[in-house]
Amino acid sequence: MIAKSCTSKERSGFFTAVGRKLLVAKGKAAVVREKLTSQPSGALFRYSYFLYFLILLALCFSVKLDFGYRVVVNGQSFGAVSTQQMAKRAVFSAYDAIVNARGTDYKFEKASCHLVPVSHDRLQSEELLTNQIVTAFDGLTSAYGITVDGQVVTALETEADGYEALSVVEAQYKNEHNETHFANQVAVQQCRVQPEMIVSKEDAVKVLNGTKDALLTHTVSAGETFSSIALKYGIGTQQLLNANPEIVPELLQQGEKILVAAPQPLVAVEATEVITIEESIPYEVEERKDSSIYKGTRKVLSKGTRGKKEVVYEVVRVNNEVTKKTALSETVLANPTKEVVAVGTKIKPATAPTGVFARPYYGTITARFGSRGSRWASTHTGIDYAGRTGDPIKAADGGTVTYAGWNGSYGKMVKISHGNGMETWYAHMSSISVKSGQKVAKGATIGKIGSTGNSSGPHLHFEVRKNGVAKNPSNYVK
Repeated sequence: MIAKSCTSKERSGFFTAVGRKLLVAKGKAAVVREKLTSQPSGALFRYSYFLYFLILLALCFSVKLDFGYRVVVNGQSFGAVSTQQMAKRAVFSAYDAIVNARGTDYKFEKASCHLVPVSHDRLQSEELLTNQIVTAFDGLTSAYGITVDGQVVTALETEADGYEALSVVEAQYKNEHNETHFANQVAVQQCRVQPEMIVSKEDAVKVLNGTKDALLTHTVSAGETFSSIALKYGIGTQQLLNANPEIVPELLQQGEKILVAAPQPLVAVEATEVITIEESIPYEVEERKDSSIYKGTRKVLSKGTRGKKEVVYEVVRVNNEVTKKTALSETVLANPTKEVVAVGTKIKPATAPTGVFARPYYGTITARFGSRGSRWASTHTGIDYAGRTGDPIKAADGGTVTYAGWNGSYGKMVKISHGNGMETWYAHMSSISVKSGQKVAKGATIGKIGSTGNSSGPHLHFEVRKNGVAKNPSNYVK
């Protein structure tokens, strides 16, 4: 509670301030007292008191003194303001600031204001008085804080230490070829902080090299998913979902904007550098129609070669991440040479190979490639499809029949060449519908299911061979 009073000590101080004026007035007062000696003693006292009051008032005006309200908090005296209301507001504002600074409940033991005479030019502003009280009781220490975008992130004992810490951080991204500066608003300024916030230069550098949580906006590119975006920013998928509750991950669209709460560097150091890079120049491809080769077929007539050029770039990096790359100039060192390609226009006959094998029969697979063979072979070289005698067998792809007839343990079989060293074999047939040298289309019937040769029942033994070597048909049949 703020009390108003004016003590005898303060009044004594006031009279001391105007002592010289009182000496001058002493003669005049003596004359007045002599005239009053004939009055009764009570009246004499009253007149004397009134006279001294008038003299005091006159002297206040003559020495340009004024009355103000001095604030005393916890026994400590502060400056004076012109009104009692200003004094009260200053104390209340200071109290709120002190509680906020300390972060805990705090109480003034005693706060009061006193009416005192004061030179007019010594009256303080309400703001200055508030700051004086806060400084005395907020528990903070004067230091030099490093601010990033207006917020104090760490503090040091001296201004020089603050600038040295910033120099260390900037030097991490500097080399003999680039120019660096802070991309944030970074400064060293005097401030008051909690004592524990004041650290060494080394610890200040660690703080500045740390991160802060930031909310970014990401535009979805083609093929991106919630998982790939989360991985890109080093966060969990659930964290990304929490920031975007209205978005359905399965319905994510290209161009859609999503929020990403991800850690970002606390301080950004931008480095600009001019570099020279040797790059290749792609060659052009000239296509020439050729009616002598099948449609869909391409043949290189003359191979192209890449050229070379020297490019001067201005590269901007923020904390070593490239954010901008601008070409300043380029010099061609070697020109590329054009590649010429023949493009077939000839219509393929139905018997031409497509390069993709179809399943020759849709029976149940009873033996796979590489499995334990029969008593006639230790390793199985194809796939067996069980079926009914007489069911048709289809050519896996277009090609030319290179064999049609009996072949020992294979029984009745057909071999078809598809070009490029690829060949398919069909064995244990009950009958053959083609002859050697005949061209067949993909899906054409070439025979029927049987059990000829070394066979344990009606089925088709199907093989895929490349340059004479048996391959796993499962890797070729689609």
